Amino acid sequence: MNPDVEVRVNADDFGKVLDRWLLLTRQELSAAINRRMFYVLLRLYILIPPKSVQELRQKITSYLDESVNSGMRRFDKKTGKQIGKRREFMRVHKIINAARGKAGLRGLYGEEMKAAAAKVRRRSIGSAGYLKSAVVLALRGIQPKFSQWGRRTKKANGIERAGNAELARIGMEYGVTGSHRNVAIMKGAKATVVAARPGMDPLAYVNLSIGIADKQEGRVDAIYRTAAAMAFADEKDEMLAHLGDVIDDAANKACSESQNGRAS
Repeated sequence: MNPDVEVRVNADDFGKVLDRWLLLTRQELSAAINRRMFYVLLRLYILIPPKSVQELRQKITSYLDESVNSGMRRFDKKTGKQIGKRREFMRVHKIINAARGKAGLRGLYGEEMKAAAAKVRRRSIGSAGYLKSAVVLALRGIQPKFSQWGRRTKKANGIERAGNAELARIGMEYGVTGSHRNVAIMKGAKATVVAARPGMDPLAYVNLSIGIADKQEGRVDAIYRTAAAMAFADEKDEMLAHLGDVIDDAANKACSESQNGRAS
């Protein structure tokens, strides 16, 4: 595993717009900075593939459980009749025994194979959305109660799903709607978060770290770089739209006051 790949994104334009936006916001400065960091991370969570974790999990399950060999039943040497059960070989069985063969180990069958296959399925399905997991940790560093798409909670009138409304709102901007599954926090994913605190020059800092297989550095770098660049650019546009609304409101208010003054 290689956790030392560094991804850099030019966010100068975002920073300039943020400075202008901070001059007009009514929020306390450190709270406003943390809020914008939270929104950028929400966008990053959405933009890092897969778009649908549930759909990917279904594809992984279908791939692993695809029948690749119906197997053969043994024949009794005396009677010539087939005996025993026909073994149904799925792709997951082939993968396991191929790996064991390379390691010089015997193949698995029966209950041993059943247990090993279940373990591979759990690990493979759980890894769906692995690249998002460090972002989840960062989001919790800014907002500890962040629960991704939500968790099923018992209420007086049944069971409902309690999620993050802001994540759902931003997801809709990118066409991500409907029911979704949360990603697991996998071993190797880490996030260091320093939230902005009240003071003369508050600063929010986030460092994401994720272990990746050798020779995957270029692919992972491209995924994070593309997603981060879009997250900063889209959040910059969001602030610009807000600034435009504030300026329009101020202009309309000034115009109205001027007209009222002339009328009086």
